[in-house]
Amino acid sequence: MRMHGLGDASTIDPTTADTLSTSTDWSSISNIVQSLGSALTTYQLEQINLTRAQQGLAPISSQSVAPQVNVGLSSSTMVMVGLGLAALVGVLAMGRKR
Repeated sequence: MRMHGLGDASTIDPTTADTLSTSTDWSSISNIVQSLGSALTTYQLEQINLTRAQQGLAPISSQSVAPQVNVGLSSSTMVMVGLGLAALVGVLAMGRKR
C-alpha cells in the first residue's frame, strides 16, 4: 500500500544524509526545551501570584525566582550521538538487504 506524500524509500539518495547538519537539529531541540521550560516557569509563577493577590500580598518578580540554566549538549556529545545514529542506520540498512 502506497501512502501519499511519503514518497518511495528506494528513491532516497544515500549521500544526502552526509550533507545534513546534526548540530542544527540539536540546537532546535535545545531551543524547544528552553522555551517549554520558560513557559512552565511563567505559568507556575502566574499561579503563585494569583494566590498571593487573593491573600493581599505583593507579586513575586520573575527575575528573582527563575534560574538561568543552559540546556543543551556539548559538541563532543553531539558528535558521538551522530556517530551512534549513523551506525544504527548502517546496521538497519545491512539487515534489510538480507
